[in-house]
Amino acid sequence: LVNFPEQPGFSEEERKRFFMIYNNMAMDYVLVSKKNNKIVCVIELDDPSHERADRITRDRWLNIIMSIAQIPFVRASVTKIDEEPPVWQTRDAVRPFVSATKSEKVH
Repeated sequence: LVNFPEQPGFSEEERKRFFMIYNNMAMDYVLVSKKNNKIVCVIELDDPSHERADRITRDRWLNIIMSIAQIPFVRASVTKIDEEPPVWQTRDAVRPFVSATKSEKVH
């Protein structure tokens, strides 16, 4: 489902290694478009375990990977349930992914 676009200065070997790191990560929710089978958005629920050193490192990697893969990414804190996550901003960012057909290239 994820296609890492070519990045200046990244060799094919580096792209493959990056994909292997991503492939071993679990995300809380991955929304996929029924129209084109592309990832629309990834949602990560941050509970108190995300304050551990190992999770902080993992979360930094996840932020980088989602950015490079150009996948809209929302973090929602479960300890701040009364605060609204940036859903509307993310919705605007994912519209091109939802409206694209299988033959259209998404930028």
